[in-house]
Amino acid sequence: STAIEHQNMKVLLLSGFLVLLAATAASARIPPQLPWVCGPREVFKTCVSSSCAELKCGMERMPLACTKDCASGC
Repeated sequence: STAIEHQNMKVLLLSGFLVLLAATAASARIPPQLPWVCGPREVFKTCVSSSCAELKCGMERMPLACTKDCASGC
């Protein structure tokens, strides 16, 4: 009886390890998000202030304050 329980425990542990290994391998194959496709004359920016990201040279007015958020996009 003890030998059978020991054998069952080995099979259970091995099965759990194989499931974990398969899940890890499957998650590694998921491709990262595709890069954004911006329109003509647009530039993709990563983690910029949403209120100050569009500032350009020669703009008449600047905002009083930039927000401290992290926006990404074109």
